[in-house]
Amino acid sequence: MVNNVVDELIREKVKLSKINEYQIKIKDEEYAEFEINFFARNKINQDEILNLLEENKINYQEFKKYLMGELAWNKLINGLFFRLTSISDLEVDELISKNPSLSVEQAENLVIQRQLDLQSSKLLRDIMNEATIEYK
Repeated sequence: MVNNVVDELIREKVKLSKINEYQIKIKDEEYAEFEINFFARNKINQDEILNLLEENKINYQEFKKYLMGELAWNKLINGLFFRLTSISDLEVDELISKNPSLSVEQAENLVIQRQLDLQSSKLLRDIMNEATIEYK
């Protein structure tokens, strides 16, 4: 478990380094919308989380800092790779057949997000591998 925590902290530092390299900035409005979507997407009540943070003596600003990092990383990945994404009717149809409650637009967004998530993972892995090679 300790190794997982250390690995995650290293990944966060690597992400922050890339975010700073590309000078990614987050506006207050962007953050507010992202936070609302975060709670909705994860089906979490905001008040419950704030109470949980308080009970565990975790400053809300630390939570906000984490979300800001995620938003900035997403913004970086979108900027680098969004133009490379493509949507096929087959992928959209497959998603809708598995989850009929999805609209076509939602399915298209999921396809794009899946591609961006893959690019994000690949970029992070490549950066980590490059750092490992340089360290050796």
